Amino acid sequence: RGFPGVTYKSRVQPMLDEKTKLAVLVNGGTASAAEIVSGAVQDLDVGVIVGSDKTFGKGLVQNVEELPFDTALKFTVAKYYTPSGRCIQGINYVEGGGLKVEDGKYKAMKVADKDKTVFYTKRGREVK
Repeated sequence: RGFPGVTYKSRVQPMLDEKTKLAVLVNGGTASAAEIVSGAVQDLDVGVIVGSDKTFGKGLVQNVEELPFDTALKFTVAKYYTPSGRCIQGINYVEGGGLKVEDGKYKAMKVADKDKTVFYTKRGREVK
């Protein structure tokens, strides 16, 4: 089943004065909504992101469907993107394949820096 694309836009001017200095602190545990906010701050050039680690990279939107026998199915329906178009998800899941049961399981592979597309902020800075 597909979900229609929805764009949300504010009807009011930004609440943050252009002269205000904004810094967002992040670490390896920063995930989901905090990564969306951090990405927007960075992409729109309204502040700086400060941290010694990359953020967690959890950018999946998931639904849970109840199933019989007290079980459930969790499935991905979308990914989170920053305003420049960068995908927040830092891990790709790949099916193993093969004839053995253990070979058919999904494997998690971190997205390598060399495979990341270059994007640009509102003022033209390069970000990955």
